Amino acid sequence: MKNLKFFGLFLLSLFFCLSDLNAQEILPWYQNEPGQPRQTNTKLKVLPLIKVQGNKFVNPQGETILFRGIAISDPDTVERQGHWNKTHFEKVKEMGANIVRIPVHPAAWRERTTEKYIKLLDEAVDWCTDLGMYVMIDWHTIGNLETEVFQDPMYVTTRQETFQFWRTISKHFSGNNTVAFYELFNEPTTYRGQLGPVSWADWKKTVETMITIVRAHDKETIPLVAGFDHFGFAASQYPVFATEFGNDSHDGTIDPNGNQYGTQIIEYLEKKGISWTIWVFDPEWGGAKIKNWNYELTAGGEFYKLAMQGKLPVQVKK
Repeated sequence: MKNLKFFGLFLLSLFFCLSDLNAQEILPWYQNEPGQPRQTNTKLKVLPLIKVQGNKFVNPQGETILFRGIAISDPDTVERQGHWNKTHFEKVKEMGANIVRIPVHPAAWRERTTEKYIKLLDEAVDWCTDLGMYVMIDWHTIGNLETEVFQDPMYVTTRQETFQFWRTISKHFSGNNTVAFYELFNEPTTYRGQLGPVSWADWKKTVETMITIVRAHDKETIPLVAGFDHFGFAASQYPVFATEFGNDSHDGTIDPNGNQYGTQIIEYLEKKGISWTIWVFDPEWGGAKIKNWNYELTAGGEFYKLAMQGKLPVQVKK
């Protein structure tokens, strides 16, 4: 009899648990809104709004802002590594960065799900606001969006997913001054024809579609458009941002003759007023600027720390 009573209580408990689960079920498709609702944020306007003026990025006073920063690795990766916290961003700030590039891999975006990934981005933006650093959100894929063939499975996406990503992001971060840039597509490439053909006209049309979607929700954040070739020549007419470099074995050499890659590229970019972010603030990725999770800098990290602080000989002599 006791066993029967226990079994009855178990069934009753199971009934209530299932009822509770049913009450928490996902809403029917016709009641779902695209994107996630944004909570009230009192920090939206803490940092000055960045705008484009001529071929420069400027603050509300019209003063030119040269961005010098670094990319962290994908937030999903950092969280899995156990280092997703404000301290991680404080260490970036100690480098002298005034902007953090946040790469979002399509595979990570899908696996974590939109709602949970947005939570990571919200935390990053909040921490960066407190630290006085701007944020660039980067759709981090390498390949040909026209053929939908990509360099590696982690980069695989579709046109629909890419457009929806920017719809979600622009709607969510609209009005947040800390998010200064949307890097629409990290690296469009045909990979010497291996990923299929794409014309500049086709790519231009695709990018314009992304910008149309972004501007429907966010009139202020600056979209960054990647090209297929060197774009330094355009700096005389348009603001240019070099968003990823710094994977050279000689990065750490402060060469007084200016013969090393790091010295040459910083001198070239800053003479043209081109903002820049280097790759990457993670010891487990290629091009790492830290040796370990004690945040000990590599030689390249030491070099670019000086560059972010404007202390390289080629910067000081200006």
